[in-house]
Amino acid sequence: MAVPRRYAEVGNQSTVSSSFKTGLTVIASTSTRGAIYFFNLGTTGTAADGVLEWRASRFTAAGTTTSVTPVALDPADPAALLSAGSNATGEPTYTGATSLFDQGLNQRATYTWIAVPGGELLIPATSSNGIGFAMLSTVSPAYTGVGNISCHHFE
Repeated sequence: MAVPRRYAEVGNQSTVSSSFKTGLTVIASTSTRGAIYFFNLGTTGTAADGVLEWRASRFTAAGTTTSVTPVALDPADPAALLSAGSNATGEPTYTGATSLFDQGLNQRATYTWIAVPGGELLIPATSSNGIGFAMLSTVSPAYTGVGNISCHHFE
């Protein structure tokens, strides 16, 4: 059995507000399925003891983002077949009722999720489909700093 190729993506959302804003997308290709097995969420702005709601959901159109090149965790691996984007200025078209992760987290905290084997977040081999990581500030006054996401996937 072949060992899956593993890649890392790092993204952010520079305009966190009181509505969901996407900081990182992992986007399928038409010929390759992927699976997210790790992500890390945090902030780099001036935080207070407020809450950010973080959500990972499926989408069917990737929206408008800054391109992110997935980095091979093994330098001997070829370039990734999946792609990624950061700091959405046009939100992805999220599929209703497909939240894979939805959690309120203190702005001062960093959160790490690691899949149990077989519990990875799967991405279909369908063009422009994928998983997006979005956040919103749920307190007043709203947090307006930067939300950061690191993610690892295999294909």
